[in-house]
Amino acid sequence: MRNTPILLIEDNAADITLIRSALQRRGLTGDVTVIRDGEKAIQYASDLDACPDRPLPGLVIMDLNLPKVDGRDVLRRFHSSLLARVPVVILSSSDAERDRQATAELGAKRYIKKPMNLPEFMEIGRLIENVLTGTTG
Repeated sequence: MRNTPILLIEDNAADITLIRSALQRRGLTGDVTVIRDGEKAIQYASDLDACPDRPLPGLVIMDLNLPKVDGRDVLRRFHSSLLARVPVVILSSSDAERDRQATAELGAKRYIKKPMNLPEFMEIGRLIENVLTGTTG
């Protein structure tokens, strides 16, 4: 679990840095592959489907508000690809119930509103660890 490879789909450089830091603070040291827009995320899913012997990430962390293709559309594509086997955590600035419900219906395991301060942002590591271990809290 500690070395689980993670696919991070996020366009904000500061958020990428904070997420990486939060993961490292929890000892989650697996490789983090970063994709910065929805179009490339969909291409990533297509590439995996074309070569099913390639290893899947152990977890996807994804923003909803992505450039080029919206995160909801990316999640729909993932839902019909090999990535459907991988737990997805949505990390978004939106706290709208419709977004939470829509992503849950598309298979997201957890929805986390992006925190507004550093101590809360560092808690993301614990929440991600809980998804990887199958615990709640």
